[in-house]
Amino acid sequence: MRQLLRGVVVMAVAAWGGAAWATPVLDQNNTAGMGGRLCASSICEMQQQVTAGITGRLTDVTLYGSGTIDLRIALGNAFSTGPFVYNQIVTVNSSPIDVSAANITVTAGSRFVIDFLNVANDDMPLSTVTYPGGDFYLKNLFDSELENLTTLFGWSLPFQTFVDAPEPASLALLATGLVGLATLGRRRQARAPA
Repeated sequence: MRQLLRGVVVMAVAAWGGAAWATPVLDQNNTAGMGGRLCASSICEMQQQVTAGITGRLTDVTLYGSGTIDLRIALGNAFSTGPFVYNQIVTVNSSPIDVSAANITVTAGSRFVIDFLNVANDDMPLSTVTYPGGDFYLKNLFDSELENLTTLFGWSLPFQTFVDAPEPASLALLATGLVGLATLGRRRQARAPA
């Protein structure tokens, strides 16, 4: 009985841990109302809070404008001080930035932050349409003053995030394993002496 139970647990864990990943899909999109420009962020750090819409692995983030920035991603709420699960110098050119190597798993409704600093030029646009899943913050690096630009001006970061969810077959195998565990637990409980 214990061996069978262990087998079911191993099957469930293997199904989730070894899940084949699907093609990335657009999860969050905040590209409407783009206009204006951000400060050259050698003097400021910016963070956009994002709420994941689906469960899966974060694969790509698209930022708009042009230039080179320090891009960091942290799980949790803004204004996060880390730890940053992704931290790379990247080129922004309005194309997806591959963050899949960081293996960031998000669940629907969970929050993470897109953080960037050291913008090499002044060509990073703003969105004048407020993103409903979280606010956009600016921190002045001279005096550490923190401002919520969404509350003050209705600004957000124009961005897109892409997530790939486990293949349906992997999820079905995981569900089968969990059902097996529940069934074994009920049988064992029914056989226990009163």
